[in-house]
Formats: sequence, structure tokens, C-alpha cells
Amino acid sequence: MSALNVLVTGASTGIGRLSAQTLAGAGHTVHASMPDTTDHNAENAAAARRHAQDNEVDLRIADLDVTRQGPADSAMNTVITAHGRVDVVVHNVGHGALGPAEAFTPGRLVGPFDRNLIGAHRVNRAALPRMRHSRSGPLVCVGSTTSRVVHPVLGPYCAVKTAFETLAPAARFEVARYGIEPVTVMPGPVTEGAGALRL
Repeated sequence: MSALNVLVTGASTGIGRLSAQTLAGAGHTVHASMPDTTDHNAENAAAARRHAQDNEVDLRIADLDVTRQGPADSAMNTVITAHGRVDVVVHNVGHGALGPAEAFTPGRLVGPFDRNLIGAHRVNRAALPRMRHSRSGPLVCVGSTTSRVVHPVLGPYCAVKTAFETLAPAARFEVARYGIEPVTVMPGPVTEGAGALRL
């Protein structure tokens, strides 16, 4: 397989970081995206750069806040400018929401949906026109077993992940004819690296 150009969202820690490192280690060019690379995620961005240097892999940093369309478009433009195309997008952003559902005000409940669900939609809007043009895929959605087995005090997070996971099968009907293959992977529990909103 020839080297692919990959954008991984939520690559600061956990599954996203490991996915970016593994794909880069397999010889692909990986843009590991995360927000606030010069502030909140400065240490994580520096760790990714050290990993790239120490392991001699093509692992790059992209500053991407999925809660705004502008940064999604900018990150995609960076990939396109560097390589002329984007071959794979890995949707991994998964900010937790922990606490009794009743304790979430409507405003606080919107946050996880905006980041985990609408954030992926923003990235799709930036990526899909380019992927249609080059007739490439896949579009990988990192799901969660919490969409299948609902846990107490994880109701809002379970709801978000369930909604998120409908994006891939729905999109498959819309973009398969362009050579793009939306898929969902379902990892098990993550013990470190996943941020959580606790109420």
C-alpha cells in the first residue's frame, strides 16, 4: 500500500494519539490534530513532535478546534496544500460527559453534542468535497461501546456517541459512489487520556 495522507482528530491523548503514532509508524503521513497547540495542548503537541523525531516518522501537528468551522476548514487546507489530497479522516474527538443526566442544564448538555457530534460534521464538511474530488476514503468514526451498553451517570455521553455513530452508516449511502467508505470502529474502555466533564 502506498503512503496515505491522514488527518486524525482528537490526537492529543488516548486512542487518537495512539492511532496517529501507529499510522505514522506504518509509513503514512499523519496530521495529528488537537486544539490550542500553543496553550492547553502545548505539551501534547511537543510530545507528538518528539515522537516523530525519535521514531523518524512523518507525524505532523494540526491545530484544530472542532467546535468551529473555520479551524476545520483551515486544518483541511493545510493537508491539501501539503499533499494535494486527503486520503483518510479519523474522527476520534470524544470529550466525556459524566454525571446524573438531571444535573445537566440544557446549556451544559449542548456542549458534548457540539464537540463530539457536530464537531465531526464540521470536519466532514471540510473533508468530503476534497475526498469526493480525489475519490478516496475511508472516513473512520471511532465509536464507543457506551452506545450499546448504557451506564449510570453516562447518559449524556451515551446519547452523544449513539448519535455520532449514525453518521457513518447514513453517510455511506451518500458518498460510497464517490469511492469514500465511512466505517465505524468500536474500542472498549479507555483507562487514560480521555477528558471528562464531571458534574
